[in-house]
This record gives sequence, C-alpha cells and structure tokens, in this order.
Amino acid sequence: MNIFKPKNTRLIEELAALQSENAALKNAEFRFRKLVEQSRDGIVILDDGCKAVYANQKFADMIGYALEETSSLHVWDWDKTLAKESVLKLATAVDTKGHHFNSVHTRKDETTYDVELSNSGTIIDGKKFIFCICRDISDRKRNEARVHQSEELLSTFIDNFKGIAYQVSIDQLDSFAPRLFRGAIDAITGYSASDFTRQQNWNSIVHPDDISEVRHKRKMCFEFTETETDIEYRIIAKNGQILWMKENARIVKIGNEKLLHGTIFNITLQKKAEEEKCKLEEQVRHSQKLEAIGTLAGGIAHDFNNILSILMGYTELSIRTIPPEHVAHSHITHIEKAITRARGIIQQLLTFSRKVDILKKPVDVGPIISEALAFLRSTIPANIDIRLNLDINKEMILADPSQIHQVIMNLCVNSAQALQNGDGIITITVTTRHLSPDKIENCNNLPEGNYVAIDINDNGPGIPQEIAGRIFDPYFTTRGKQKGSGMGLAVVHGIIKNHDGCITMRSTPEQGTTFTVYLPIVRTKTDTAVNISDTNTKGSESILFVDDEADITEIGKLMLEDRGFQVKTEVNPIDALNTFRSNPDIYDCIITDMTMPNMTGDTLFREIRKIRPNIPVILCTGHSEYINEENAQEMGISAFMHKPLHCNDLINKIRTVIDNNKTVSVAGS
Repeated sequence: MNIFKPKNTRLIEELAALQSENAALKNAEFRFRKLVEQSRDGIVILDDGCKAVYANQKFADMIGYALEETSSLHVWDWDKTLAKESVLKLATAVDTKGHHFNSVHTRKDETTYDVELSNSGTIIDGKKFIFCICRDISDRKRNEARVHQSEELLSTFIDNFKGIAYQVSIDQLDSFAPRLFRGAIDAITGYSASDFTRQQNWNSIVHPDDISEVRHKRKMCFEFTETETDIEYRIIAKNGQILWMKENARIVKIGNEKLLHGTIFNITLQKKAEEEKCKLEEQVRHSQKLEAIGTLAGGIAHDFNNILSILMGYTELSIRTIPPEHVAHSHITHIEKAITRARGIIQQLLTFSRKVDILKKPVDVGPIISEALAFLRSTIPANIDIRLNLDINKEMILADPSQIHQVIMNLCVNSAQALQNGDGIITITVTTRHLSPDKIENCNNLPEGNYVAIDINDNGPGIPQEIAGRIFDPYFTTRGKQKGSGMGLAVVHGIIKNHDGCITMRSTPEQGTTFTVYLPIVRTKTDTAVNISDTNTKGSESILFVDDEADITEIGKLMLEDRGFQVKTEVNPIDALNTFRSNPDIYDCIITDMTMPNMTGDTLFREIRKIRPNIPVILCTGHSEYINEENAQEMGISAFMHKPLHCNDLINKIRTVIDNNKTVSVAGS
C-alpha cells in the first residue's frame, strides 16, 4: 500500500494545480466579461469571416438587436457603407496594429448612427479573430456639425461684412500681422487679403501722417485693458485714392492669451457728408453776415442820403444865388459834384450788399463796368493799375445791373488779390463776339449767337493747374479762412449762369490769368432824345412837405419857394395828416418821406387818399426795404424818388404829377 502513496500525492498536487489554474482562468474570464459588459462602448469579436462570435450588451443595444441575435450577424448586417467583398478584404488586412476609422452603422429598424471604430486582429489556436470597439459618436457629430455650421455662418458673415475684422497679438502689433484679417478688404482698399503680407500689411497703406497716432492708440488698449478705443485715420487705396477709416479696437482674452480685436469701416462718405454739412453751416453763417452787412448798409444809406439831401439842397441854392463869375461859384460846383459822387457810392454800397431789387432788363454793360471800377479804385492798392478798354457800340444785354456790378467787383478783387505782393496791371476789355458752341471751351451749352465778352486779365503769378478745376467751388480758397470766404468766384459763376451766360478761365504760370464772361446780346440800343431837366421850371401851387428831418423840410421849403411854390412843412406825419384833413382842398401836391416815426409814408399816403382820392403824392426815401418804384406804382402813388433830391429833378417831378392830375381831372369832367 505504501508503494502507491507518492504517485497519488503527485496526482493530487497536479489536480490541485489544474483546479487552481482553472479557477484563475475563470476568474480572469469573469473579470474580462465584467469589464466588457460594463464598457460604455460596444464591443464585438469577429471571426475571419466577419461573423460575430461575441458581443456585449452595449453593442447589441447600439445596433438594436437582442444579445442572442448578434451571434448570427455579420459585419455587413450593421455596416452597410461597404459591400461584403470590401469588408472581407479589409478584415484580411487587419493585424495587431489595428485600424481606427469612422463609419455609419445601421440598426435593426434601418435607422443609422455615426460610429468610431477601433479594430485589431489576433490569432488564437491558429484562427484569426478581430476585436472591435464601437463608440457611438452621433452626439459628437451633431455638435461638430453645429460648430461647423456656426463657423460657416461666422465665416459667411465676416466675408460679407461691410467692414474688416481682425485679431492680432501684442508681439505682432507693430508689423500688424493679424491671426484674423477678413471682410470687405478688396471692396474697401482694392487689395486682396493675400496681398497683405509682412512686406505689404495694413499699416503700410495707412497715411504717413496718421500711422503714429494709430499705433499709439492700439498700444494703449494693451496698457489699459478695459479701454475701448475709436480711431479715425486715412489710408491710401490701391488706386491712389485717399479714404477715411474708423477703427474700433479692444482687448479680448482667448484662453490665457490677450488679443487685440478690432473692426475697420470705410467712413469716407460720412466724412464727405460732414464736410458738406460744415460747408452748409459756413454758407448759412456767410449769408447771415451778408444779411447783417446789408441791414447795416441799408441803415447807413438812409441816414447818409438824408444828410446828402440837405447838402445837395443848400449847394444848389448857393449855385443859383452866387453869380457864375464869382470864385465861390466854382468851389460850390465842385461840392455838388462830390455830393453826386457820394450818392453813387451809397448806391454801390447797396448793390454790393444786395439791398437793391434783382430785376433783369435790357442794359448797356459799359456804364455798369465804369461805375464798378470807380468804386474799386478806392479799395484796390494804388500800385495796381486798372485799365478799361470798351469796344462795344449799342449792344444791350438782359441783366440785373446790380448783379453785373457784383460780377465785375468780385473778378477784379480776385485779380487784385493775386497781385497784392507787388505792382501789377488789371485790364478789362469789353467786346462783342459771335460764338458757336464748339468754339467756347467749357461752355458747350451756350447757343450759337452774338455775345458781349468781358475779359478781366491780370499779370499775376497765375493759377496752378492742380486747383484750376476747383476755383468756382463754393468755399474753395487758397488764402486761408481768416482772409477769404471762398465764395467770390462761386457767386460769380452762379450769377453768370442765371443770366444764361458762361465764364471761362485761362491761366499761364508767371504770366497771369484771364477770366472771360460771355453774356448774350438781346438787342441793339437805339438813339433816343435825351430828356434834359428844365432848370427854369417854376410853379405857384401849394405843397405839403412832410419829413421827420427838420433840416430836410427846411431846405425843401427854401428850394420850392425859390421856384415860386407855396410850401407848408411838417416833421410829424400825424400832424401832417391832421393839417391836411383840416383843409384838404388848398394843397395841390403832397411830398412825403417813407421812413418816419409814428406813421410811414405809404400809410400817410393811404390816409390822405381816403380824404382826397385824386391828390398827387410823391414818395421819397433814403432807402427802404419795404417799398420800391414798382410797389409804389401798384399802390397808386404818383411818383417815387430816391434821396438825395436834386432840386431840378424834384421841381420837374412836381410839375409833371400836378399837370398830369389836371389833365385827368379835365378829362373826367
């Protein structure tokens, strides 16, 4: 018995070892199955024919089959992206290194989902098996699709952005090599995005005068991270045009990195609109200044003409009183001429300030030019010689004399300013020319015909070619805002255009400039008998003379009584009305001023006509914005006269209205 004991012991030990190994194997298998079953990924083991020999519950759930059904399935039952032959070919190629790829699996109900696959091959007992891990990535794909869509939308937005968006790090700020630089780059600058490299970057097209300020403000954003800055600057586009940009920049944090994020917009049109607004505001201010000057001129004209009326009256009485051979007669005659000249200056002042009515009528341009030059002589430096060549005969133009006067003034002042640094000559030449459109530079809209041509030439330095096309633009000036408004030539251009004419300019450097004005001839002046005032006209009628200036009523009384008239004077229009009302039939004519306290001359006229409808009334004014000769005629006033009053003119006017009234009265009876 003892002989067999050692053999049994070895057998028992071998069996125990085998049982221990089996237990370890079962334990390993249990842990493997536990691990596989608890995996969040689907796991399937395939044989070399691509048939499932093992699958976990997660895989069965993913493809929509019961776990026991999976053992009868092949790869092509749940992955229909490839044909069976292709699947088998790929399976043959799988080795221990494995494959990693994405595919689409089909569930039992034919719905699909995205899957990420990790495959590896191994040999067991001479047979090849493929271990597959399947991860459902449908949510990830949907998220990726949403991210892609968002990126696409953002990309589309930026590419269709009317501006430019950029992001740049601080170390690339000076060279301006941004990570993001997209938008309407081509539309704004003419350059493509690819044109902007380290050699040709955005900073290189910023205007040289603006680049320092742009760089400084961008750096300020990094120093003061809470700061958001707006920068307005100019760039030079590919075609050489200077454009205005507005850049908004601020710091954004992406991860741990700070980037300068900015947008750039083209504000050139906005800038131009602002400039136009400023021009309009300047035009309003200029108009207000002219209005203020005009109001002042009107007030001066009224008072000054009243003073001249007194001087004129006493001067004319003195001339009639003093014998012609007396030395004082010559002196007083010179005073009379000075008073007449002063009267003309007042009229020119009113013309210059536009305080006279604009009314086109056939006029001879010669006297208008002569009058304007006489006025200019006192304002232009004496070292400038003004020469006038009138070579017209009886040609008339349809024009407003005051506006033609202003044209000559503005053009001659412009020439004088060009000569202000030295001696010079301004030559005005007036001729007639027959023109056809093809012969008139810059005046192709003029109809063919005969024109009065006014050449105003100076021998100054000339006008540079680069600004020649802008000289008629409103507010364009080369003299600075403190010295010129830039409206002189623009006003001339507007007036000439309104008169159906044209103005051209020719200029040669260091030789001078010539402006030529063309105005159409409307007819030829005919010779008419000159109406010379009768210096011996007298009368015996009774006159009521009304003016709030006592000196004017006094000299008026003396002048009229010197010619035989009986004169009653009043300095208060209300007293004058009461005087007339008390005995209206004794007066043959009423002479009244327009501008008076308590009652204006036109109101006095209406009240007097209510009492006696047919009495002649002469209305006089130093200057009034409210009435002119045309208005006076429409009101029924017998005659309208401007101060200062020449004695002969007044006497003849009185004689005319009284005689006309008598004729009407006789005809009516």
